[in-house]
Amino acid sequence: MINRMKKISYVLSFLVLYFISNNVLGQTDYQGQFLIGKNFLKEGKYQQAMDVFLPLTKESEENKFEAYSAYYYSLAALKSGKLNEGKAMVMQIRQRYPDWDKIEDVNYLYANLYFEQQRYFQAIKILSSLNSKELKQDADKQKNYYLQKAPLDTLKNLQKLFPNDAVIAKNLINKLSYTQLNEKDKMLLEYLRQEFKLEKEDLQATRASVKKQEYHVAVLFPFMEKQLSSETWGKSYQYVFELYEGMKIAIDSLKKDGVSIVLHPYDTEKDDAKVAQILKSPELVNMDLIIGPIFPANYPLSAEFSLRNKISGINPLSNNIKFVEGNPYVFLFQSSLEAQAGRAAEMAAAKFPVEPMSVGTGKKANTAPERKNVYIFFGQENRDSLLATRYRDSISLKGFAVTQFEKVAKDKLKNMQKLLSDSAKLLGVNHIFIAANDQVIAANFISQMEISKFSTPVITRQEWLQFPLLTFEQFERRNVHFINPDYIDYDSYAVQSFRNTFLKKAYIIPEIYAYQGYDMMRFFGNALKNFGNVFGSGLSAQGFTRGYTLYGYNFTNSNSNLFVPIVKFEGNKMVVANSVDQIK
Repeated sequence: MINRMKKISYVLSFLVLYFISNNVLGQTDYQGQFLIGKNFLKEGKYQQAMDVFLPLTKESEENKFEAYSAYYYSLAALKSGKLNEGKAMVMQIRQRYPDWDKIEDVNYLYANLYFEQQRYFQAIKILSSLNSKELKQDADKQKNYYLQKAPLDTLKNLQKLFPNDAVIAKNLINKLSYTQLNEKDKMLLEYLRQEFKLEKEDLQATRASVKKQEYHVAVLFPFMEKQLSSETWGKSYQYVFELYEGMKIAIDSLKKDGVSIVLHPYDTEKDDAKVAQILKSPELVNMDLIIGPIFPANYPLSAEFSLRNKISGINPLSNNIKFVEGNPYVFLFQSSLEAQAGRAAEMAAAKFPVEPMSVGTGKKANTAPERKNVYIFFGQENRDSLLATRYRDSISLKGFAVTQFEKVAKDKLKNMQKLLSDSAKLLGVNHIFIAANDQVIAANFISQMEISKFSTPVITRQEWLQFPLLTFEQFERRNVHFINPDYIDYDSYAVQSFRNTFLKKAYIIPEIYAYQGYDMMRFFGNALKNFGNVFGSGLSAQGFTRGYTLYGYNFTNSNSNLFVPIVKFEGNKMVVANSVDQIK
């Protein structure tokens, strides 16, 4: 990308000198402003550059810098992370100047903007249209840069869509090579190597798994022992206590099942230096499993330690798939945002009918379009936009059209209200996905849907279940589904039994972290029993497994839990709406 920008810069410099040398009347201001904008861009002052270039993009007979200013505006937007603004300007360039001799450079930039949004399909489709041999070489480098970071499932989908793309194949081969594989993926790996004539790499062989009479598990948590006497500890670190207490109860249950596990707790103190010190302890290399650290900033040290020493590791709370990519020894106990979006999309495709609604009577009956459109709204939190983006990609791959993708704020709800009140357009909407952890937005949305004449299915986050302004009856009436990784059936015997045991041992009623600690330790404790201390391939072949207090797990060809309960209300009772075998 940098070399490409340099080449454009040389052309622009020549253009500026040409106009200056010919003293074209009326262009002095355009030239001066253009040079100012270019200088801002060079200095990394991207917002200032955008502010200068924007007026220069307006069409005028005297302005000879329109197209280049629009291009540089888009580049500044890319550099500053304002991707939607950059894409909007690129689309304007493509419409206004379709025959411009730099249009392929514009398309190259367009793909770059899509890649930054992790919309791989759109980016690769644009790059596939390039004709310049030189640009194609740069495009392959760009593709390779971004695809190295792409999740395994994304690469597999892209390979199906672009079966002749060698860059996709190479990155998929690399990702598969460092993943615990089932037989199907072993065949895929071998096929890709032969098809693209890529030589077999020197792969890091996974350590042989060993079954033992007794397993040793290091627990790297921020116990914050130095703050135990302070009042702030209970508020800030109560969840750590519950997580660990749940694990200890699981150890007792495992012992009854014939699994002997010894926990070795280490206080990370929420500090990188302390984590590094712990990992230097001689006994750590003899552990069978390392759980933690909890905080995102601390975990990469432990993940690298697991890879280097070939020791299994668990991140208990994160849903960031990047922590485990390319490392066959570490796992996320939680489901990633990619998995949450993927399971929701699978459920929607399987459960929500696309047949036209029956509207009117007689000759006017059944005139509504097939319902393949999807509305997506998302809130202000970074997690909201990430989940919405992942869902857009997942549902698009299933043949649905995302016709609205809109950010909403509690003080700016008019456009969402307008869309939801448009009965004609709602006829063609299959379902609505809304990722917004905000009670005002949620209440406004449900209120608007109550006014609507349609029971358009809705998918949202589990946090809505905690909003006091909304009732379960409303959720059932409006056909609301919840992405609920933490779903617990509190009426089940197993949950009630654990609750009573925890209450007796810890003298408090367990919250979600206690259940998570219990299920995590029981699940991976049984993995140690069944598959030994390197259990990735065993978990991959195992498929879906019922949980103990939580709903269940699926690590098929994955280092994170692929199963995510999608729940809804039926008869004022919460039920799981998606099938355990729906994972594709």
